[in-house]
Amino acid sequence: MLLKVGVVIGRQAELYQDKKRISDIDVGYPHQYLRTINITVPKGYKVANLSAAKLNFAYTDDKGKDLMDFVSNAVQNGDVITITIDEHYAFTTLSKNRFDDFKKVINAAADFNKVVLVFEPVN
Repeated sequence: MLLKVGVVIGRQAELYQDKKRISDIDVGYPHQYLRTINITVPKGYKVANLSAAKLNFAYTDDKGKDLMDFVSNAVQNGDVITITIDEHYAFTTLSKNRFDDFKKVINAAADFNKVVLVFEPVN
């Protein structure tokens, strides 16, 4: 059985491009998304690829302050899988020199949107 768990967060923007960034990044306002997804594993099944729901892209500024991240974690306790996601952007504008880091965070959200958990029968 396949569960497209990533679609729960909705379609995400993607920045898969190789062009050089010309202008600085403007996100409008600092913002954060905290998400929790609970999944009950059906009786007689196990999840074969729980690690597929674990992503960690976090960046700080030059003073060590959290700047932006997309961090997801997945744990199983009994028959319940809990996936937590923290995505945040602690700035309104960001230098174009940090575009590669920004792109990695944006694309992590887009990649999570494509996560599929595989449920296998327990023998």
